[in-house]
Amino acid sequence: MKNFNLILITQIMLFVVTSCSKNDSADLNNIDSDLPYISTNINSILFEDTMITKSSTTKSIIISSKNINSNINISVSDEFELSTDNTTFGKTLSINPKDYINIYVRFSPDEIGSKTGNLKIDNSKTNPININLSANAVKLRINYKAFNQQHLAFGSGKNQTSVQNFDLHDTLENIESIKMFIQLDCPSGGCNAWDVFSNIFVKDPNSSKYFEIGRYITPYGIDNKKLERGFEIDVTDFKSMLTGNVELKAFIEVWGSDGWNLSVDFDYVIGEPDYINYQVSEIIQYNRNSLEGVVYGEDESKFDLIKTVSIGSDVESTHLRTIITGWGHATPNDPDGRPCAEWCYRTHNIKINNANTFQHYMGPIGCASNPVSPQNGNWEPDRAGWCPGMEVPVRINKFNNNLSNSTFNYEYDFENWVNDLKSSASNKHAYYAISSFVVLKSNKEIKRIFPFNNNQDYNVFTNCNNMESHNILNMLFAIAMSCEVGARSKHIIPALCHYDGVKGRSNIYHGFNNSKIIDGSYNANPASFKSSINELANLKGTSWVIMGQMGELEDKSEEYHANIAMYAANKGIEKLFLITDHNEAIKEVFGHEAHTFSSRSDLIDYIKPLLKNDINVLVKASRFMKFETIVDELIS
Repeated sequence: MKNFNLILITQIMLFVVTSCSKNDSADLNNIDSDLPYISTNINSILFEDTMITKSSTTKSIIISSKNINSNINISVSDEFELSTDNTTFGKTLSINPKDYINIYVRFSPDEIGSKTGNLKIDNSKTNPININLSANAVKLRINYKAFNQQHLAFGSGKNQTSVQNFDLHDTLENIESIKMFIQLDCPSGGCNAWDVFSNIFVKDPNSSKYFEIGRYITPYGIDNKKLERGFEIDVTDFKSMLTGNVELKAFIEVWGSDGWNLSVDFDYVIGEPDYINYQVSEIIQYNRNSLEGVVYGEDESKFDLIKTVSIGSDVESTHLRTIITGWGHATPNDPDGRPCAEWCYRTHNIKINNANTFQHYMGPIGCASNPVSPQNGNWEPDRAGWCPGMEVPVRINKFNNNLSNSTFNYEYDFENWVNDLKSSASNKHAYYAISSFVVLKSNKEIKRIFPFNNNQDYNVFTNCNNMESHNILNMLFAIAMSCEVGARSKHIIPALCHYDGVKGRSNIYHGFNNSKIIDGSYNANPASFKSSINELANLKGTSWVIMGQMGELEDKSEEYHANIAMYAANKGIEKLFLITDHNEAIKEVFGHEAHTFSSRSDLIDYIKPLLKNDINVLVKASRFMKFETIVDELIS
């Protein structure tokens, strides 16, 4: 009985299905053959982000029709456009019906924001068809290419550094922001296997120093193509330097001949800037490579982390811009087994007028979720504030109060820790590569007070013969006293600048082949040597130092001479020429560009043919070295 019922039910169901299928088939045949209809291949379109005043890429729509004997009318809502030939666009179309018609639609926004619209297809014989349109309008951007597939590597004739000039946007009046994009491609032999320290610099036209505008860590052995445009870094703070013809420097600390192919481009976003005028100045930079950073947990006396910063008048907004990364596997480890400084989590302070004002937590930033993945190496665990295959975070600290026409003391204070030098790693030290800048903004012209940024910017006295910091301060006092008795600045400043001073105390001369020779041969001690190096580093061009013995330093002599060499390296001095009792100790600190000589005549014969018009040479030693004879031979 159960089987009979089952068979009966099955037969009934087959009858119903068959009957329904026949009816459906009959209806479709009837539509195809008799009724007018219009159909499309899509029912909605999503456009990519499109800049205002520009047009998106076009999207095509296929319209099918049958049994239509009158025109098909097509229209779109505001900020969308139609075309039949993908060349001439308008708001409406009226087309003759065909079996298949291909039309084009695009998004052409006038205002910023998310937009929705409608494309309507209409004919008197059919119901209208509506296609939903959605898009997003963004601000207008003008793109400029910089480095293009620049191969940075080490060995086999390759270089870790590339310095090039590029023509960028020539006006900043309507620039709201500037974004930098960094793309890494693998050379033909593949990318380097390691994550390494890398950065981009712009040359400051006032000081001729390189300012770090962005830093990133390369991925382990792969490119960063999973990011549509590569690493993105906001470089608006440097807009005053990123205009016209600009000198950029790119560095990748790679130790293989494979390396990466580097491309860099900039988007200048058109809009209303927050302030018309920007000004940026260096506070500290120990960032030429990972080992040039501040040694953590050891003696920091070689690093100048305390500055006096003077802010000019008419400043309306002030902030600090800092980039910092740790490197090294020094001990003792943290309780969770993380060695410093690459892995340990720390909170460092920026002290303003001796008070802890801003904090930088060097903790996780999400390495495991990095879009540049998977990588070949140990990329998932969090480092101290950075990750392989990511840009390094830029830390912005804004002052709440108006600092116009004021001075404050700045100190970068690292969280207390002591390196016990017991690490099993090949390098037992920990380093924090750091750059910190002060950024000023105003709708008025910003007027500087000098000394600015710890005596680093001297707009008035750059070309004066007496260039040392203490002499500039003396000059300021002389100007004040002269004004008090009625003298005018147009007479005072030229007179001061042409005052020769005491021979051998930082007098500037025209040297051989249009070089500049700074005569500091009268005397030398560690403090005056550093002061002279500071001023040398501020001159435009390449900086060299002819370094002689500093006397009366007793058992600290070797330490002090090595300290001066380290200071010179950190200030960007490219070459040292040595006649001292501590040449080997100095070479160990400064590197292969420290050249030693046994006599003044040998040194003169070597250096004189190398001089040219963009080279500045400081000649400095204690009086007994008689380095004035070197000066006499090198000046024209």
